Amino acid sequence: MMNLMEGTTQALARAVCLLEQATTCDPNYAAVWAALGAAYDFKGQFQSPSHLSPKAGEMGRRAIELDPKLADAHRWLWLSLLSIARYDEAIAGIQEAARLKPGNANVFSSLDREYWVGKGNLDARIAYLERAADINPDLGYAHLPLGLL
Repeated sequence: MMNLMEGTTQALARAVCLLEQATTCDPNYAAVWAALGAAYDFKGQFQSPSHLSPKAGEMGRRAIELDPKLADAHRWLWLSLLSIARYDEAIAGIQEAARLKPGNANVFSSLDREYWVGKGNLDARIAYLERAADINPDLGYAHLPLGLL
């Protein structure tokens, strides 16, 4: 995950390579499939290969098949659906992640983005950002956009 969050071309390639290796070591490890989906989607977003976001969705669905209660799998699947403008499906996925992990501020800050980008609903965006900030007062991803609105 450190490689994934670094965000450079080399780090994303390394993340994909290591996560693909991990899926062969333990093909039933749902968290690895979820992280691989995130890596493909980040790579697709930042390096523009359009085929990677749908591939990320496949990885997210695989993770959910293995562990339907893994909130991160729903969250990363949501991200890949947002990338390909499948907003209603994305909202359903991130809402499932919120149901599974109601104390996870990152899930609610993700919902804000979905309602803003996908639906243009500023009121919902503000409500989800405020919820994220209530859960984690140190979450900059919630406070920054609230400060700009």
